Amino acid sequence: MSDILLGLSLVVLWANVTVMALMVLRLSQKRVQGPPKVTLWGEDHGLPVGAVFPIADFRAYDGDTELLLQPGTQGTLIIISSPTCPSCLELYPMLQPFHRDHSDLRLILAVHDKVAIMGRLIEEHGLVFPVVKIDDRGLEIIRNRLVPFAYLLDSHGIVRSKAVIDDRQDLEILLYASQDHQTPA
Repeated sequence: MSDILLGLSLVVLWANVTVMALMVLRLSQKRVQGPPKVTLWGEDHGLPVGAVFPIADFRAYDGDTELLLQPGTQGTLIIISSPTCPSCLELYPMLQPFHRDHSDLRLILAVHDKVAIMGRLIEEHGLVFPVVKIDDRGLEIIRNRLVPFAYLLDSHGIVRSKAVIDDRQDLEILLYASQDHQTPA
């Protein structure tokens, strides 16, 4: 009787080992998928992804002209903001560290409304990238009045991703989302 139970238990044991081995094999053949698609609020606003950004240059806070595209960069991140917007004020301290960490991107802060106080904010947050003015007509041209809002453009000025941004994580997600809209070389 004990020989029968021993034989039966060995059969059950090997059946379990075989099933587990098949499950491991099946899982190892399963295609590894990337992180889940993350969407940002406001992706349905503004210029469509794939459109050419319609403004080629801006008037900087200091009076100079700033070109949208800069040779040698991977693209341009344009952040539309207003110094009267509480979310924008919280975003400003994060911009310089983000710019430092992503030096392959041109960063432009386009300010609407009350640009007179921008000098203090530039100095206070140590902003060394271009801070430009955008008026109501400019907002109409880019089809957006939401702030803070960002467009990520490729090196040819094509919109690759866009969204309302509230923090550094939103900026990182915007960069990640742009990879979904790359055109083959």
